Amino acid sequence: MPTANPYSWTKLGSVLYIDQPVGTGFSTSSSSKPISKNEQVTSDLYAWLGEFYREFPHLLEKKTHLVGESYAGIFVPYFASEIVKHRDSLPINLKSISVGNGILGNNAVMADVAVGAYLETNAPILDIPRSVIHAFSSADHICKFDTVLNETNKYPPPGPISVPGNPENLNFRRDELCRTPSDSDAGPMAECNTHPRERPNLAAYSAV
Repeated sequence: MPTANPYSWTKLGSVLYIDQPVGTGFSTSSSSKPISKNEQVTSDLYAWLGEFYREFPHLLEKKTHLVGESYAGIFVPYFASEIVKHRDSLPINLKSISVGNGILGNNAVMADVAVGAYLETNAPILDIPRSVIHAFSSADHICKFDTVLNETNKYPPPGPISVPGNPENLNFRRDELCRTPSDSDAGPMAECNTHPRERPNLAAYSAV
């Protein structure tokens, strides 16, 4: 029979799961319009925290750690900033934040930033031609993904991580349908804004 672990970390802390933005998970909303702005999500979550601590004031002195994954890479810093900003009116004892597999920036960077390095490391196992490795290495430099990797490989980070901004007119639905990018996509970051099959520069690199 299973037995309880007498040394479990749950002996030292409790977990409060919050489905947010409102209307997601098991939460419900009277509004038919979904929340689409990070600022509104933050405002709603902070208002909820205020009600929670008014209902359970004895918990206000407890150490609070904000934890999340995926898009919480955006949410958690927003929430932490809001808590710190209003510390005088609601002194939440925020001790740390933690994000697992979190989003740091735009989807193009998050989806592709580690691909080149992964292929380089595993090239002997996967039997990947050097021309392909060179193509990805060149693309990493063009899109500044190599800079992101260098900065994220340092702990503790020396400063803010420079995540390249969204290329203009980024449209992932268009890419999924393999549509041709518009002329307005032209520019030094255009290669980062297209489906791999639409990247003429990469094809040229692979032929080297």
